[in-house]
Amino acid sequence: MASNISVFLRFSDGTFGSLRSTVTESSTAFGQYTEITTEGGDLNQTEGISAGQAFNGQTVTHAYALCATDSATTAAFVGAYFEDTNGSIMVPIQGGGQHMSGLPQLKKPIRLATGVVVKAALQDASDAVQIATLSIYCASGKSDLFAALGVDDTPTALVNPQGKTIGQALDGQTISCAMATYAATNGLDDNDGGVNALYVENAAGVLKAMYPTAKGVGGNSPVPWISYPVKIVQNDTATVTASL
Repeated sequence: MASNISVFLRFSDGTFGSLRSTVTESSTAFGQYTEITTEGGDLNQTEGISAGQAFNGQTVTHAYALCATDSATTAAFVGAYFEDTNGSIMVPIQGGGQHMSGLPQLKKPIRLATGVVVKAALQDASDAVQIATLSIYCASGKSDLFAALGVDDTPTALVNPQGKTIGQALDGQTISCAMATYAATNGLDDNDGGVNALYVENAAGVLKAMYPTAKGVGGNSPVPWISYPVKIVQNDTATVTASL
């Protein structure tokens, strides 16, 4: 079955851009992320152009990533974001499966320029260990994503695309809000051997934050932000403990 992700962009002048690309799954935490480029077809756009090149100079204020799979309803949103020319994550994008709807305002507006791209990922929801993803927006405006493939009944550290833990990547930052996704059909802690949320601990094992996961498919609304402040220091870790 072929899968695709559409990303709808609303600009500050009230106009829109539409992106859509065929995507494939990967068993690695960041291997499944694909650049989502402009769609053509019935729209007056040239197909296959990066967002920054196609809409150079526009400022994106709202965005939504919609996941779909042919002849099925199992496409689950994992994560999406704007990536800057230096490879850093500019801001996450909310999203969901094909029955979910919305056009949320971004946590900060993004001015597009050549080299800025949109990347997104989905998984097929199933009764198996899945990729846990924590998309983060900080009070300073800094953003990042942390992810790991769950291991049954085993605590597993989430890391960002550069392989850094949350403490290494966000030392001194204060998390403003986060999105947590995990596409297992029966949830993160199916057999009571895990922890039913992604969690942040300090070096002494004291819990600093818990983020219950959304499956990324089903319902009618985008995967939500979970909002409360969390100050991060160097030895903090974010963890997933899955259970089948």
